[in-house]
Amino acid sequence: RAAEPGELQPEPATLHSLGVRWPVKGDANADAVISVQYRASGEAAWREGFPLFRTHPSMVSPENRVPGGWLFAGSIVDLVPDTEYEVRFRLRDPDGGDAERTLVMRTIAEPREPAGMRVRHVVPGPDGGGGSGTGEDPFRGLKAAQAAAPGDLYLLHAGIYREAPWTIDRHGAR
Repeated sequence: RAAEPGELQPEPATLHSLGVRWPVKGDANADAVISVQYRASGEAAWREGFPLFRTHPSMVSPENRVPGGWLFAGSIVDLVPDTEYEVRFRLRDPDGGDAERTLVMRTIAEPREPAGMRVRHVVPGPDGGGGSGTGEDPFRGLKAAQAAAPGDLYLLHAGIYREAPWTIDRHGAR
């Protein structure tokens, strides 16, 4: 029986990878393959990716099983962060049901602190603490750092913080 492709399902992107799942019904003799090609948007040349992997129905979670078929899955790795890519998938089954799909996908950007966020400096210190949290007068110890306001960014400087166990006793929301 010929392959019957379902809808491509993109996975959440990372800084350096894009992933997809593609359910395919039919292909009882398991001879279908799905090739992957990709390129950064605007580039002319396509690059070859690893083909999608055929998962075994008994080895995937129930919600990922494809009744009467297979789940193909895979990733493209070593990509550039915050970049849009065109990704082409070609399903080839000698028994019929060939298909081609192209997705436009984007890797995520490096997380950045929100604009205007106040940075509070913390260095290892005695239980008594002290400091105002500035770079010149950092909080001394984790307990002292709780004087920071909700939404502040803690910058923990190198060292050994000996205040264990330490419990955050203030809410961090504004």
